[in-house]
Amino acid sequence: MPLPDLVTAKLTLTGRITTASNATFLGRTGGVMVVCKPIAGKRPLWDFPSGALAHREVAAYLVSEVFGWNGVPHPWLRDGPWAKEWCSSGGSKTPLRTP
Repeated sequence: MPLPDLVTAKLTLTGRITTASNATFLGRTGGVMVVCKPIAGKRPLWDFPSGALAHREVAAYLVSEVFGWNGVPHPWLRDGPWAKEWCSSGGSKTPLRTP
C-alpha cells in the first residue's frame, strides 16, 4: 500500500503535547499519525537565526540519510493551520499507522 502524500494531504490536529518546550501538536494526515511543530511557535535559539529550527531538522535528517546513520525520523515542511510548520512521523523511520 503506497504512503499518502504527507505534504499536501489534509492535516487534522488531534491534541497538544504540553510538556514540549515549543508549540507541539499531535495530528493526522492521510491516515498517518504525526507530530507537528509550527515554525511560528518556536522559541528563538541564541546561536541560530529565528525560524531556522525546522530547516535544521530537515537538514539533520538528510545528513543522517546520506551517511547511512538512519538516526533521525523523517521530517517534512508543509503548510498547516499556522502557515509553515514541520511534521514528523514520530520516532521511527516508518510513518506510524493507526487502525
